[in-house]
Amino acid sequence: MADENDFMEAATLSVYEKMVHFNNGRYMFSIASYRKLSVALQRRLIKLILNYLPSDSGNFDFRKIEDRSTKTSPGDNSTWSLDLGGGAVGVREYDQAVLFDRTQVVMGEWSYGLSVLPISGELELPEAGGILRWQRASYLDGQHPRMRKKHGSTPDELTLPLTVRSRLPGDTMYVMGLNGRKKVKDIFIDEKIPPSMRSVIPIVCDHSGVVLWIPGVRRSVHAAVQKHTSSVSILSWAKTRESGAQVIAQERLS
Repeated sequence: MADENDFMEAATLSVYEKMVHFNNGRYMFSIASYRKLSVALQRRLIKLILNYLPSDSGNFDFRKIEDRSTKTSPGDNSTWSLDLGGGAVGVREYDQAVLFDRTQVVMGEWSYGLSVLPISGELELPEAGGILRWQRASYLDGQHPRMRKKHGSTPDELTLPLTVRSRLPGDTMYVMGLNGRKKVKDIFIDEKIPPSMRSVIPIVCDHSGVVLWIPGVRRSVHAAVQKHTSSVSILSWAKTRESGAQVIAQERLS
């Protein structure tokens, strides 16, 4: 029995390393991939993740997850949330399952003002699990060696100070490539951003509160680079990881 248990533990750890992604206190995995596992591995995978949570494991109600998964059909894309006890929460978001400790994951509003935008700098945002970096540069004849067209742009029309914050009720954006204004909430829905992640995605605004950039999601049409643009600020957003920060989005503001 000990040998069999060791084998199952090794198999579960292998599945965990292939399937589970850790992001800002959340353990996420594909439900479609989860369903392909044997029932024994499904159970052990959930229990392994719960053991990683800092919650009170003595109060976990594992049966809630098992009961819910057996009642959900493979084609069902509904969303639901379960209180698992001890501070642990299980959530289904589209085809993703998420487990986290509500006492450790930031869900409320947060905001940082960038009153002075020097030549270069960075700001760590623990609430969003990443780092915002910026660098000021000249922009002559529409070219700069560190800029690539695919990253978008914004110019000298920018009004400082900038603010980076979580989303607020009623937020809207004039999305580049679309006609008219669109609610940030609808943008998140269209891009299939999991509900539990929407409050931690940073939003960059100008002094008047206009939403300029949602890193990795969408860019505003405000202050687009033109022929008269003389300087820009290159902003990048990187998720922090144990091995360092990995840049996932970049934008140019000025």
